[in-house]
Amino acid sequence: MPSTLSRRWRELPAECARPLTVWPQLSKSLLPLSAILAFAEAVCLKQHVCVTVLQQHWEKQFSPSLSQAKSLGRFRSALCQTRYKVSAYCTDPRVVEFRVGDAMGFPGKVLPFLGLLFSATALAQEAGGSGGVPDGSPSPATQKAPPAPLGVFGSDIGAVGKFSVAFSGVFTGLANSRIGTKIVSPKYIVSTTPWFFDPRKPVRLVPSSVFATIQTISFSYGVAENFGIVLAAGAVEKRVAALTYAAPSGTRFLGQSYATVAGVTDLEAAAVLRIYRDEVHRVLISLGLTFPTGSNESQFRLLLSDGAYGTVRAFYSMQPGTGTYDFLPGFTYGGVIGPYSWGIAYRGRWPLAPNPEGYRYGDLHDFHGWIGYSWIPEFTTTLRVTGTTRGPIRGFDPKIDGKSQSANPFFYGGQRVELYGGATIAGSLLGLDRATFAIEAGVPIYQNLNGPQLFRNWQAIVAVRISL
Repeated sequence: MPSTLSRRWRELPAECARPLTVWPQLSKSLLPLSAILAFAEAVCLKQHVCVTVLQQHWEKQFSPSLSQAKSLGRFRSALCQTRYKVSAYCTDPRVVEFRVGDAMGFPGKVLPFLGLLFSATALAQEAGGSGGVPDGSPSPATQKAPPAPLGVFGSDIGAVGKFSVAFSGVFTGLANSRIGTKIVSPKYIVSTTPWFFDPRKPVRLVPSSVFATIQTISFSYGVAENFGIVLAAGAVEKRVAALTYAAPSGTRFLGQSYATVAGVTDLEAAAVLRIYRDEVHRVLISLGLTFPTGSNESQFRLLLSDGAYGTVRAFYSMQPGTGTYDFLPGFTYGGVIGPYSWGIAYRGRWPLAPNPEGYRYGDLHDFHGWIGYSWIPEFTTTLRVTGTTRGPIRGFDPKIDGKSQSANPFFYGGQRVELYGGATIAGSLLGLDRATFAIEAGVPIYQNLNGPQLFRNWQAIVAVRISL
């Protein structure tokens, strides 16, 4: 080791003489050693480090400028060609040593330098924030996984003893009706669809579109390293446009009317347990319960088939709540190698008993699969496919008696497949270290509905999470 580095090492306070070490997986590759050296320069200069690189019996000393470091910092991944060892010695007494492992040659494996860069930066920040240096190297299993898509629940657990609060908005647009996979017109519906309470009479009111907004606030707490709890509550607003046809039958159009229903949603509580984790894989399960805090007796005012406006109990799908206690089982698997991540998940919603009005929704099953890519540790994009299946409503509310397809409990549920794209941005990019921003939007690519039933056209989700 050059004497200048030796003197610098001896000048460090004795209590700081503990190394920060990262041991990545290394392999043979087609990239030259210069890529490895450049990466070492970029990482180490962030902590004002002078680097010595040793390859077999050859050594070279670096002291790059700040402008060089900014350029070198663009390196996100690299592979190792030969056996080497890199050690960095820091002039900042809070960061003593940065050491990049020893390549022994593991064919076919990739060295995820993006993950290494994140680990090294996190170690340096922890040392600077606490006034000391952590002992030894972080276990690969303790590295934080990239975020899952916004629409997936229970993919991770917060820090032990820490609260976080999240604000989210879900916006959904529905328009036009389907019977199975076939789109049908309003005139077809009023000509062929019987009224639920008297099948001898046709329906007279056909919803043409619904726009729904759900705003949710959720609190999460890390009880233990592998166990966390979540509590969520929210408010919903649904606006429907309905077409009315003259009684008693036929296709004579009377007019269009609009109605809005708003209220609080059902309260949700859940626990998330991580049952397995290593440097690549993680498996979590979740168990939850909803409480019927939302109303299922809301009313709205629409144009009726006699030409007058009337106030009636809103359709099942327009109610803010369900009136039932629902069991929420869930399972999540996630994996990560370097900047690449993937996963599958399931979450159900199973009503435990009918509500006081005499009905309950069919069991809901949501299946998710996704892939993700972290362009930098603070920015991850995802592509998610979701499959949903739900049964029709069981039972009925005698006060939801409008002459509409949406007042028929058999015209609910079905199967749907959707494709979503999303992104998650760490607030540190914007100078907000405790915040995380996320967005996701998608469209259905397949729908087979118990209908006639309005079908979903699109959905978008936005959220911000703040660690307390």
